[in-house]
Amino acid sequence: MFNFFGNHSAKQNDPFCGKLADYGKTFDDFKESDVAIKIWLPEPAEEKLRELCGYFAVSRPAFLRSIYFVYLYGRYDFEQMRSKSLGLFCASDADVMFSRLQVPVTHRSGTSTTPELGKNAEDFKLWLPSKMKVDLQRLANRAETPLSQFLREVLVSALFGHGYLAERTALTRSAGTEADIDSKE
Repeated sequence: MFNFFGNHSAKQNDPFCGKLADYGKTFDDFKESDVAIKIWLPEPAEEKLRELCGYFAVSRPAFLRSIYFVYLYGRYDFEQMRSKSLGLFCASDADVMFSRLQVPVTHRSGTSTTPELGKNAEDFKLWLPSKMKVDLQRLANRAETPLSQFLREVLVSALFGHGYLAERTALTRSAGTEADIDSKE
């Protein structure tokens, strides 16, 4: 199986050894994870997340940033960035795994859209590039959902499938362009 999060190696028999067209994107906005967010997850989701991180041999922050990047900007840009070691994959930046900095405490709000997974008891901080946080916040606002709940729903959807949150149609609709999002605010 192709490793979605691992390094791509161009081997002769590798069906993914072709090159993507270079369209000049530098992904500079994604080099630095400079904004912290707090995410609350139900225990079953956290267990699956931990299991997948071990399976792909990737840190939880890198795994989550990849999921949110693909959700926001698409798989093509993700693969462009990864194949050229740009943005999130810039070799000069260390992967932030732990931090002693305080994240402002926000109270959990919103209706649980995953009650069958149990209480959202597992919390952790994730450092993101500020552009990603702004774009995620725009989509959360568009869905009229608090950011933490929106992030949880995107992750639950990525872990368990889009049909898992069938009642949340805002997550499965086309996100639209940035101009479309801006015009609705």
